Amino acid sequence: MLDDDLYAELARRSNVDGRSKAAIVRDSLRGSLRPLPPLEDDPLWQMVGISDAEPVEDIDEYLVEVKLAKMREAK
Repeated sequence: MLDDDLYAELARRSNVDGRSKAAIVRDSLRGSLRPLPPLEDDPLWQMVGISDAEPVEDIDEYLVEVKLAKMREAK
């Protein structure tokens, strides 16, 4: 959603430049937002594959089971 005055300026610029409004918005965002660094540069990426655990089908159910097991151990 854009304010009326901002939309009007976007439409005017679109007509003057002969470009779509979407292209102007994309270019504006690219100029003002920093792109994310490559995934491989994220320190968490180094953790991928370090576990040989099987994937869990329902994470909520699994976490409840873990919590209940810890509660039973604490008794």
